[in-house]
Amino acid sequence: MRKSFWRWQARWQARRRRYIPLFADADLTFRPALDRDGNEHPITQGSYIAAMESPDRTLRKNAFESLYAGFGAYKNTVAAMLSGQVKQLEFFSKARRYASPLWKRLWMQRRFPWACIMH
Repeated sequence: MRKSFWRWQARWQARRRRYIPLFADADLTFRPALDRDGNEHPITQGSYIAAMESPDRTLRKNAFESLYAGFGAYKNTVAAMLSGQVKQLEFFSKARRYASPLWKRLWMQRRFPWACIMH
């Protein structure tokens, strides 16, 4: 019973990791950003960085507003995904008897906070 539970949790966790990229790549659309001359530049998650590195301040501002308006339209969905992730991390840390998700992560990466205190 115990092994099958952990296998089920691992499969569920692997499936859950695919939801965010699917949501971000398929469902999100962003309006084009205008530069100072009025030219439209399509904004995607891939083109956002290039737009933010542009010397045109108007383009950078509009690209920022376009990207975050796209995410803002789904703020409840994004909040639910984040809440689910936090609950999952909390469950796994408690199930494995760590003090918190942070301690679990530190232990897995072999980074111990008390080592900093001792030196």
